Amino acid sequence: MKSRLIHQRYCASLLLLMGMLILCGCDTLGFMVYAVTGPEEETVPAEYKGLENSHFAVIVSADANTLYQSPEASRGLCVAVTREIAKHVPTSVALDPADVIAFTEHNPYWTTMPHDKIIAKLNVDKLVLIDIVQYQIHEKGNANVYKGTAIANVSIADQQHRNTLVYSKVVKATHPVGSAIGMVNADESEFRLALLSNLTTTIGHLFYEYIIIHE
Repeated sequence: MKSRLIHQRYCASLLLLMGMLILCGCDTLGFMVYAVTGPEEETVPAEYKGLENSHFAVIVSADANTLYQSPEASRGLCVAVTREIAKHVPTSVALDPADVIAFTEHNPYWTTMPHDKIIAKLNVDKLVLIDIVQYQIHEKGNANVYKGTAIANVSIADQQHRNTLVYSKVVKATHPVGSAIGMVNADESEFRLALLSNLTTTIGHLFYEYIIIHE
């Protein structure tokens, strides 16, 4: 008898709680679920897995405005993306970015060379080709506000397909991330590093699985 009474009270409490949640709306219900289970995680697969078990090189070109306004971007991105891929695609072997940079300096017109020739010169299986088409650290028309935007074409060329690209994607990174408002008081060198880091991560995510946490 006593256990039956406890069961009835439990059911009544549960029904009351459900009724209150319905009256309060979906937001409250969502908060209750979040409080119990924590933030939702989403696993995003790599778009291109071909760098696994490969010997690759990252090579970067940039538009004239980027070369003038941010001359450090090409070199910095070459080094950073090489390290990013090597870290997260451990079965791959990366060519030292210093060797790639030396190649581009000794061959200033390398962008006109066929991909298979560059692959042969660098002695790799695959090329990660990054072409920076926009790289700005200030809000458009306002040099006093820091608002970074970087856009790049990312492509893959490999030994087997010679001069036919096997993968291509346009990526965009910003700093501050997801903000429509720029920053007035910012250290320029730190801001440039942050934008470079965001672009590096965005490019890296094309080649390995990663997790997004939805708060």
